[in-house]
Amino acid sequence: MLITSASSPGLGDLGRQGALGRGIHEIKFDGYRVQVHLKDAVVKVFTRRGNDWTNRFRKIAADAWHISAGSAIIDGEVVVPAAADGTTDFSVLQNELLRALKGADVSQEQKCR
Repeated sequence: MLITSASSPGLGDLGRQGALGRGIHEIKFDGYRVQVHLKDAVVKVFTRRGNDWTNRFRKIAADAWHISAGSAIIDGEVVVPAAADGTTDFSVLQNELLRALKGADVSQEQKCR
């Protein structure tokens, strides 16, 4: 069975507190929040709103075969490190996505292996 939609991403919750009563936080990089779904050698990449962006993130989808699992959902952020210090550049990421979109395949699925 192919996973056809994104599950709710782990977004921050202002009401939660961590150990010792301190608030918890997550570093926000300058990128796109995505989920990579892997099931039976089929990979899908979803945005946090549930849009299928597998064709826009073909490199991520193609590299997911390295994951040693029959199925997995990986929630993370796609960024482009633009400098040696690791800072990210959203405009570079957007330009890469536009280039990928122009060359996108008709197929919405990315087969592994």
